[in-house]
Amino acid sequence: MDKPGLLQKILNSSGQIQKVFFKTSNGKILSKSEPEYDCPVICMQRGSLHGILLENIDANLYTGYDLKSISNKEEGRVELIFGNGEMKVFDAVTGTDGLFSC
Repeated sequence: MDKPGLLQKILNSSGQIQKVFFKTSNGKILSKSEPEYDCPVICMQRGSLHGILLENIDANLYTGYDLKSISNKEEGRVELIFGNGEMKVFDAVTGTDGLFSC
C-alpha cells in the first residue's frame, strides 16, 4: 500500500484493535492479548474496504470464489487457485471473508 494517503483512508474508516479479550458467556476473562505487529491491526466493514480500494487503486473485486490455495510467486506476485480449478496471479491479495463464512 504505497499509494500516498491510502493507508490513512483505511485507518480513518476502521477501528484499531489494541487488546483482545476471550471471555465466557458470563463475562469471565479466559485470556487477553495485545497484537504486536509492525502495522496496525484493524477491524472494518468489508464494503468500506472494498470501496476505498476500488476508488483509489487499480483493483478488481472477485466475490463468490472458493479459495483452495494461495502461494507466493516470483517478483512478489501471488497465485490463487479456486475450487472451480481457475488460477489467477495478482500483485497483491486482500482476503475479506465474512464472520459466518464457512
